[in-house]
Amino acid sequence: MWPPEITALFRTLLRSVQNLTNAIQEKSRATTQAGEASQEQDNPPPKVLAEVSFPEAIEKAKTERQDKSYRLSKVQVILTGATFAVVAAYTGVAACQLSEMRKTTKAAQDAVKAAQNANELSRAFFGTFGVTPQPQLGRIAIDLGNSGRAIAIISSVTADLTIQRLRDNSIFQQGHREWKGPIPVQSGFGKWFDINGMWPTDPSKREQAIWQELWQDTITVSIQVSYDSGFGKIERQSFCQTLVADERINGPGKAPGMTNQTCEDAAPFIEVRKKQLGLATQNK
Repeated sequence: MWPPEITALFRTLLRSVQNLTNAIQEKSRATTQAGEASQEQDNPPPKVLAEVSFPEAIEKAKTERQDKSYRLSKVQVILTGATFAVVAAYTGVAACQLSEMRKTTKAAQDAVKAAQNANELSRAFFGTFGVTPQPQLGRIAIDLGNSGRAIAIISSVTADLTIQRLRDNSIFQQGHREWKGPIPVQSGFGKWFDINGMWPTDPSKREQAIWQELWQDTITVSIQVSYDSGFGKIERQSFCQTLVADERINGPGKAPGMTNQTCEDAAPFIEVRKKQLGLATQNK
């Protein structure tokens, strides 16, 4: 299929050829009619019985008119063929030029996209956010990962923690923390929330007791960070993740593992954990 630009150009030239053809035909008809009128004028109907004519002169004039009409028709055919040849040649040249223009445009677009990608990778941005229970240390660790090449200059970070019990939906712990900058971050920004509670003093027993609690809870952490991405522009990002235990991770007869989901995607995993705890219908 021809491009729209070539199609429009071809139609315009075709109309020009048609107009030229019509003009030549009109000229040919006018010439023929003029010749016939002249013949009639030169040869009026006889008013007398005697016929007065000059056969050779009349035949010569008729031949000249036919020759002239033939020459006009021949010129018409030549001009039409030449015009179509010009149209075809011009269309081919225009198509080649359009193809080259498209190649040039695509190359320019690819160059711009490559530059944008390079700029995207060059700037700082936090591409990962992690929440990790650390019962052996009595805390919930949080980590922001800088996925860009530039150093992120954090101006502020706020984080909120909620630990909610699945059995009765009561709040086991809530916490809020803030950090003010400037804080340069090359690769990661790591902080934590201490897990409150009356835990055994023995480290191993304390760790087990904390795990026993967390396996029956949901742990939700939301965080907002503002930072300079390396180009003098302040960026803002928000993250929210929920952790919940799942016996399917480590298999039957073993301690459940923890699955980490975004807050929007956590609901099905919470329902699975409720079923594992025998709470599937208790809180409906």
